[in-house]
Amino acid sequence: MSDMDDAFASRDFARLASWIASGGNINAPLRNRGCTMLFSAVSDGDSAMAAWLLEHDADQNINRGVSTVLETAIGCGHCEIIEMLAAHGADLNGRSWDDPCYTPLECALAYGQCKAARTLIRLGARLTDNCMDQAICGIGGDVDCIRLVVECGGDVHSVNDDNWTPLGVAAYKGNVDVARVLVASGAPVNPQQGKLPVVIAIKEQNADMVRYLIGQNAIVPPEYRDALDGLIG
Repeated sequence: MSDMDDAFASRDFARLASWIASGGNINAPLRNRGCTMLFSAVSDGDSAMAAWLLEHDADQNINRGVSTVLETAIGCGHCEIIEMLAAHGADLNGRSWDDPCYTPLECALAYGQCKAARTLIRLGARLTDNCMDQAICGIGGDVDCIRLVVECGGDVHSVNDDNWTPLGVAAYKGNVDVARVLVASGAPVNPQQGKLPVVIAIKEQNADMVRYLIGQNAIVPPEYRDALDGLIG
C-alpha cells in the first residue's frame, strides 16, 4: 500500500497534507481502489474527507469511466456532499460524457433518489423533457420522484420520442402505483396525442394495469378487444 493509500485509509489528514506538500498528486488513483481519493470519499459518504480534499483542490471533474464524482454522490444519496460539490462549482445542468447522457437531475430520478433530486432542484438544477420518463422508468418507479417532477412543472400531457405520454410509459412498465399518481395529477387516460396507454398495457400483457385503466374509463379500440378478453377475461 502506498503512502497515499495508507494515509487515506487511516483518514490521517496531517500525513495527507505532508504528502501533498512534498509533491504528491491529490488526483492520482488509489492503488487499492482504482479511483481518486475524492471518488472514494464520496462513495464512502465521508463528507469530512470530501470537504478536505476539495479545499486542497481535488478535481471533481475527473470521471472513472462510468460516472463523475457528482453522479456518484447522487447515486449514493449523499445530499450533504452534493451541496458541497455544488459550492465548489459542480455543473448541475451539464450532461454526463457517456451514453446515456443524463443531467444530474435525470440521474437522481433514474436512481430513485428523491431527496437528492430535491436537493439538486433547490440548488438550481433545471427540469428537462426527459425527467418525467426517468422518474417513471427509474429504480422501482419511485412515486415520490413522480410527485416531485409534477410539483416542479413536469408535463403529464407530454409525448416522448416513442409517442408515449407519461401514463403510456407507466403502462409499459406495468407500475399501477405510478399510474395512479399520474392520473391524480391530471394525466389523460385517453390522450388526444400519443399512443393509448391501455393499448400499450395490452401489448405488454400487463393485466393489472389494463384493469386499472379500464376502471378509469380507458377506451379500448375494437381491434384490441380480442386481446383484451384473452388477457383479463
